[in-house]
Amino acid sequence: MKYIYIFLILFLIINIYYLNYNCDCIENFNDSPKKIVIFVATQNVKGPVVGQIGNFWGLGDIIRGMVKTYQICKELNYEFIIDIHLHPISKFFKKRCHKYEKLIDDNKDNIRFTTNARELILNDENEIVYFLTNDVIDYNIPLTEDCKNFIKDVFVPTDELLHHFNYYFENIPYEKYNILHYRLGDNFINNNKVSNQIANFINNFNKNKEHNDILMSDSQMFKGYIKNISTTYSLDLDIGHIGYEKDDTKIKNTLCEFLIMSKAEKLKTYSTYNWVFIFINIISLLYNIPIVNLKKLH
Repeated sequence: MKYIYIFLILFLIINIYYLNYNCDCIENFNDSPKKIVIFVATQNVKGPVVGQIGNFWGLGDIIRGMVKTYQICKELNYEFIIDIHLHPISKFFKKRCHKYEKLIDDNKDNIRFTTNARELILNDENEIVYFLTNDVIDYNIPLTEDCKNFIKDVFVPTDELLHHFNYYFENIPYEKYNILHYRLGDNFINNNKVSNQIANFINNFNKNKEHNDILMSDSQMFKGYIKNISTTYSLDLDIGHIGYEKDDTKIKNTLCEFLIMSKAEKLKTYSTYNWVFIFINIISLLYNIPIVNLKKLH
């Protein structure tokens, strides 16, 4: 009997060690949820085709969907789980365990995409509902600190990403810095009107640059133009769109920029579209960083 007790104690210690040091276990909102909702970040979904590439949503879209789903589940008293293990970004964030991982693995080719998370959740008759969404949130309603912390807990960097981030962060030549971000979009890169548009972007840059700016853009071409005419600091990182990017280095670089942006004093942004880049909006909301919309200023 004595050896049985010793065995049970050792078994419990080993399991506690595993849970504490190998992953974060996800807690429920309460002890008796009516339904289990799993937000699944993945590059492989069933849903409407977007653009010419297929099903893809960037980091800003994904985080916005997480926030929206959190708010719905909080309101409805449903258990909410975020699962990123099917997505390449999971290589760079601390593993978060949950008891439905096998279900997600077994259905990795059947993850639904929706633009209306509430409708999907309420109309699904299953006890466990899993999907990906970029559903829109009301930016006029402040996010609760609980919501911010829940979402940010998903993005705890691994040692590899943290080392990568520290290298670039420690080399920033300013104690406090702004992000000067230009969202030019795929059309800017692909069409034949680049030479006619570049003067407008450069003019905007010259009007709005400050001594402690870090230049960021989705266009390497634009960053190249600015490098030739200005000493404004920029990160020499080759980034990618995490919705469809497969290269680990580009994904790691993109996440590194995300972490650097989260430490900024101010987010100055210019977009060719009629709205502020989702990525910028989400970082502003999660990390309480003010936005300056340069398109409205000039």
